[in-house]
Amino acid sequence: MDVRGSKEIIEQVVRSRFSDGSINSIYVSDETDYDGDKVLKITIVFSKAFNSDDREKMLGLVRHIRSELVNVEDNTVFPMVNFISYAEASKIKREFA
Repeated sequence: MDVRGSKEIIEQVVRSRFSDGSINSIYVSDETDYDGDKVLKITIVFSKAFNSDDREKMLGLVRHIRSELVNVEDNTVFPMVNFISYAEASKIKREFA
């Protein structure tokens, strides 16, 4: 499966778990970890500050993403998820622009 297909699945899972509109954007890229294994690097940008409900949903997110990826294809790629706020994402973009 290519990144585009994976990204669609990941977006569906993330947006269904955070259905309150708190997600600003989701970035997915193919990466290789330190051991040479393929991983999907997922960065989820929130449009608001995290709250306790968001933290609860974050805990099981990798499990939900992984199960959907495996259902579609025998996918051995592991998802690595980062969560950042919109303010943090904006600051990062300014620093590297």
